[in-house]
Amino acid sequence: MSLGAMLPHLHASIHPTTLDIAWVAGIFEGEGHCCATVSSGHRPSIKVNIVQKRRWILDHIRDRFGGRVTFRKNYSICSWDANGVFARGFLMTIYKFMSPYRKRQIWGALYPELVFEYESDNATSKK
Repeated sequence: MSLGAMLPHLHASIHPTTLDIAWVAGIFEGEGHCCATVSSGHRPSIKVNIVQKRRWILDHIRDRFGGRVTFRKNYSICSWDANGVFARGFLMTIYKFMSPYRKRQIWGALYPELVFEYESDNATSKK
């Protein structure tokens, strides 16, 4: 099973501590987003992002979890984005610190085929 490419320029440069993981989990809880895009005939593509006005926060996250930070000129904000293996690793790392709502969102991004199966099974059982 292929988990995606790991481009060298997107790698983390610092190993995160437990405190770093808890800190970024709190930021992700309030400001983050994750999703899986499922195209017909393709495996799911996972994306994670956090938006902030202060770039240093996102640089701190990028240095510890990889990905990239971009400035969105039209909104005067910065965005940290991770895709594929970086997104999967990030979500699995912060999972234990998340609320039940976010855990469900993460589960849906990591295993969309299981969530869609579960939701379709529940929809048919309620009829």
